[in-house]
Amino acid sequence: MLKATLRSFLAHKGRLLLSALAVVLSVAFVAGSLIFSDTVTRTFDRLFASTSADVTVEPRDDLDASVPTGAVQTLPAALT
Repeated sequence: MLKATLRSFLAHKGRLLLSALAVVLSVAFVAGSLIFSDTVTRTFDRLFASTSADVTVEPRDDLDASVPTGAVQTLPAALT
């Protein structure tokens, strides 16, 4: 069986070469895609970590003084 397989490989060298090339290119494409997506993810993680570091959100102290009603404050007509 091994002899028949080797004889078939030698009879179709072009087919063997093109099949090997297809496998190599597909593995390189998948590896390149994974490396690219990992690099982009790390870059954005580092970018957002450096731009939003040390952020503290606190409520205003004077919230009890003025309750938001939805009314818009306007200027008096005498000022226009």
